[in-house]
Amino acid sequence: MNYQAILDEIHQEILSLVPCGTGATYIPQLASVSPQNFGMPVQIIDGKIFHVGHAWELFSIVSIPKVFTLTLGFTFEGDNICTRVGPEPSGSTINSFVRLEHEHGRPGNSFINAGALVISDILLSHLQNAKTSFLHYVRQRAKHAAVQDDPQVARSKRLTGFRNAAMAKILKSFTNFTNEIEEVLEFCCFHCPRSMSCVDMAKGFLFLANKGHCSWTNQQVLPQSQIKRVNPIMLTFGTYMQPETSPSMSDDQGKVEWVVG
Repeated sequence: MNYQAILDEIHQEILSLVPCGTGATYIPQLASVSPQNFGMPVQIIDGKIFHVGHAWELFSIVSIPKVFTLTLGFTFEGDNICTRVGPEPSGSTINSFVRLEHEHGRPGNSFINAGALVISDILLSHLQNAKTSFLHYVRQRAKHAAVQDDPQVARSKRLTGFRNAAMAKILKSFTNFTNEIEEVLEFCCFHCPRSMSCVDMAKGFLFLANKGHCSWTNQQVLPQSQIKRVNPIMLTFGTYMQPETSPSMSDDQGKVEWVVG
């Protein structure tokens, strides 16, 4: 299959459409990102990579690192992770906490903000230096030692994360937090805004398409049985729009699956 020709065709079509839509504003620092940017890579398991546009340009991949935190959480907790955060679509926006009390402090999944907070708490309990260890984990997966955090976006997220703070207190009240609230909030705001390129992400998540095996480190990151847990989670509710425009994560993902097939 000629992947490069397919990407080139898509790129030409996209160029006739940009700029379209609006930039994210729920984190103020993100509003400055150019709507002209478009990049797309395809990473093949055999190591070949094809790309177009701004595929190598760094940007803040807010929320996408939740996949990395989930897979790292599985490393420590295995399937027991589901006792603290569920595997179901929430039916709510990513920053909603209306279901938390009904679910007795167990978030529906790890990609909504409440779930990301619980996963952050799990990692803090297992990692002696959580920030350094998580950054090393992402760099290994992406085969890129220069992957960094994005302190400006992290600070912006922290200063405006009032809902996250409220969720953390609800979770703590249901004893679904082991660590201190401020410590968890700080770590969650640290790991969410990674500064990476589209190519970095294509490489970084290749192990999910390769039965849990990381080609760059020749390491089995997760057993195949746990990859079968992570990939359906991504399929069913791993795509969503901005919280102010999105009715629910599951609704958005359903639209994507309907169109893409």
